[in-house]
Amino acid sequence: MNANKNGTQSARSLTVTLAIAFFTLSVVSLLVIGSLAIFANYRSLQRETAAELELIALNASKTVAGSIQEKFSILETAVDISNPVTADPTTRRELLGSLPGLEPAFRQTALLNETGRPMAGGSRLSSSLSPQFEEKLQEETLVSLPRAGQRYISPVYFDDLTSEPLTVIAVPVQDIFGDFQGVLAAELNLKFMWDLVDQLLVGETGYVYVVDNQGALIAFRDTSRVLRGENVGQIFEVSEFVKNPTAATDVTQEVESYPGLLGESVVGTYVPLGAPQWAVLTELPTAEANRGIVTFFIASIAAILGFAVLSGAAGVVLARNLAAPLVHLSQVATQLADGDLTAEAEVSGATEIAQVASTFNTMALRLRDLIGSLEQRVTERTKDLATVAEVGTAIATILETDRLLQAVVELTKDRFNLYHSHIYLLDESGENLVLAAGAGEPGRQMKDQGLFIPLDREQSLVARAAREHQGVTVNDVTKAPDFLPNPLLPDTRSELAVPMIVGGNLIGVFDVQSDQVGRFTNSDISIQTTLAAQVATSIQNVRSFEQAKSQADLESLSSAIGQKIQRTTSVEEAMQTAIREVGLALGATRVSANIGTNRQPDGDETSLN
Repeated sequence: MNANKNGTQSARSLTVTLAIAFFTLSVVSLLVIGSLAIFANYRSLQRETAAELELIALNASKTVAGSIQEKFSILETAVDISNPVTADPTTRRELLGSLPGLEPAFRQTALLNETGRPMAGGSRLSSSLSPQFEEKLQEETLVSLPRAGQRYISPVYFDDLTSEPLTVIAVPVQDIFGDFQGVLAAELNLKFMWDLVDQLLVGETGYVYVVDNQGALIAFRDTSRVLRGENVGQIFEVSEFVKNPTAATDVTQEVESYPGLLGESVVGTYVPLGAPQWAVLTELPTAEANRGIVTFFIASIAAILGFAVLSGAAGVVLARNLAAPLVHLSQVATQLADGDLTAEAEVSGATEIAQVASTFNTMALRLRDLIGSLEQRVTERTKDLATVAEVGTAIATILETDRLLQAVVELTKDRFNLYHSHIYLLDESGENLVLAAGAGEPGRQMKDQGLFIPLDREQSLVARAAREHQGVTVNDVTKAPDFLPNPLLPDTRSELAVPMIVGGNLIGVFDVQSDQVGRFTNSDISIQTTLAAQVATSIQNVRSFEQAKSQADLESLSSAIGQKIQRTTSVEEAMQTAIREVGLALGATRVSANIGTNRQPDGDETSLN
C-alpha cells in the first residue's frame, strides 16, 4: 500500500503540485504583503503627522516673524515720513513721544546720532528712559548694523521690575542721498507674542511657544513660566538651532518623541526665525499624535489575522497532498524564519523543485554572509564610537592645553591601534599649522623641531584638510602626489586628516596614520571627525579657562599690592613696598626707581622723572 501511495505521489503532475504549493504559500504571501502594507501606511501616517506639525510650525513662525517685521515697518515709516535727525527739536520730541502711543508694544524710543550719542527719547513709563534701555542703547552693534543699512534686534532681556521679556529694535536714519545720519530705536515689550501663540492651535491639546537661542522662554500660554525667566533648554534640545540661528525660516527641524514643556511625552518641530535668533516650537502629545496610527494598526492587524486564519485553514487541508521535498523545503524556510541560519533544504524531487531547493540554499548562504558582515560592521562601529566616548571622557577633566593634546594623541593611537597620531594647531597669523602634540618618541622629536606646515602647501594632506574643512584620506601614500613623507615615520602606508572646527572656525587638524594599506574608510572619517570636534571643543574650553585664570591671578596680585601700599604711612615706605612687591611678582633680583626734579629755564616748575 505504501508503495502504491509513493508511486501515486511520484506520478502526480508537477502542475498540480505547484498549484497546491502556490495556494499554501498564499498564506505566507498574505502575511508578508500585509505586514509591508501596514508598515507603508504606518510610515505614511507618520509623515502626515509630521507634515501637519511642520505646517503649523511654519505658520506660527510666519506669524511671529510678521509681527516683528510689522514693528520694524512702523519705525521705518516714521523715518520716511519725517527725518527725525534733521527735524527741529519740537517735531523730533513729538515723533518719539507718539510712537509708544501708536504701537502699544513700544515701551520707549530713542534717537541716536551717527556716533551713537542720544539725541532724544520718549517713554510711556516715565519722563526719562529706563537705565536698562539706556544700557542697551550703548551696544556697539546697535549703531554699526544700521550704519551698514541693516536692521538691528538685540538679544532678549527681562525687565528688572516686571520680569517681562524685552528686546530693542533699531533702523537706520538716512538722508535723501542714502547717507547714514543716525539710528531710531525702540524698546519692544514681547508680551504681544503671548496672545499670538495662545491663539495658535495644535491639534486638540498641543501648544506653541517661542524661545531664544539660549533656550530662554519668551512666549507661552502659561505666562507665569515666562515671568519666572524659565529656561527650557534642558527640556527641548536646541543645540542645532544654537549652531545655526540664521537658518532659513522655511526649513523645519523634525523632532522625535521627547518630554515636552508640560512634562508629558510629545512630538514636535521647531523653526528658527534667523533674525531675530529665536525659534518657534510646536508640541503635540504623543498619545494624540499617534491616535490615528494606533487605530489603523489595530484594524489592519485584525483584518490580516482574519484572512491569515482562513488561508491557513485552506492550506492545512491542501498541505497533505504536497510532495515530500516541498514539505521539507517549507520546514527549512520555517527554521530560517525562526533564526536558524544553518538550515539547508534537501535537493531532491522533481527537477523544478530540486532547482528551487538549490536556489533557496544559495539564498540562505548569501543571507548568512550578509548578516555576518552586517554584524561585524555594527560591532566595529559600536567599538569605535565607544572609543570616541572613552577618549572624550578621559580628556574632559584636563585643564592644560599641552596635557590635553598629548593625552588625545596617545589615547587615539593606542585605542584605535594606529601607527601614529598628531595634532596641528593653526597659529595666530592663520598661515601655518604648527605641530602641537604627537604620539610617542617621534611625536616628541617633531614637536621639539618646531615642525609646521604652511596652510597653502599643496604637498600636504594636513594642509588640504584644513583648507577644504573636511576629512581627507589616502589609503596608499605611495600613490598620493600630495602626501608629505616624514623620516621619523618611515612605515606610514595610509593617512587620514580631519579638521578641528569650533563655531565654523578652524583651530587645527587631527592627523592619524597607519602602517597598513587601505586602513581607512568613510566610517573612519566620520568617527575621527566626531572625535576631532570633541577635541576642538575641549581645546576651546581649556583656552578660555587658562585665559580667565591668568586674568584672575593678575587682578588678585594687583589688589594685594594695592592693599599693602595703602597700609604704608609715608611716601618713602609706599615706594619701597611697591618696588619690593613688583620685584617679587616679576621674579626680578633687583628693582630700583629714581625720583628727581628738573628746573625749567623760565620758571619755578619742576618735573618728576
